[in-house]
Amino acid sequence: MIERFYLKDFLSFKEVELELNNGLIVFSGPSGSGKSILMNAILSSLGVSSCEASLCESSVSWQLDSEAMGIENDDINIFKHIKKEKSRYFINNHSVSKKSMGLLGSKYIRHLSLKDFSDFENENLLGILDERIQNKSIDINKVRHEYKDAYNSYIQSNKELQKNRARRKKNSRIKRICEL
Repeated sequence: MIERFYLKDFLSFKEVELELNNGLIVFSGPSGSGKSILMNAILSSLGVSSCEASLCESSVSWQLDSEAMGIENDDINIFKHIKKEKSRYFINNHSVSKKSMGLLGSKYIRHLSLKDFSDFENENLLGILDERIQNKSIDINKVRHEYKDAYNSYIQSNKELQKNRARRKKNSRIKRICEL
């Protein structure tokens, strides 16, 4: 989880510090208020995007793979993007490549944008939520399969019910014709 974000000297933002809570984070506001600029800066701090801010910093509670990254894991890990003449990326004050930082950051974040509505379609949104839950709960696949089986059973029973209703209606018509 991104617990804190700090931004310095980026377009209309002189200095911004955000304390973020656990859960779904939504930025809203009128057009031109800086939502996309702020989101781009957050993504830049994690190596997923880039921006011209002098400093983008995210404090995260993710567990880093210390051996693979060669970086010591802290309770709170600090991801930074610093831009002077060129961009430099750091995790816990260890210099890393943008690619390495982006690969690590992309494991933990999912950026949804209204510029691409496909993520907000029911099936895709449920898939995103399932993926996030799966990261926290090993039993989710078992629950998902049980639900899917129960739902398929419901669909089959509903089809049979509709067929039986149609037969009963047809039989009722035939019975009325025979009574005439």
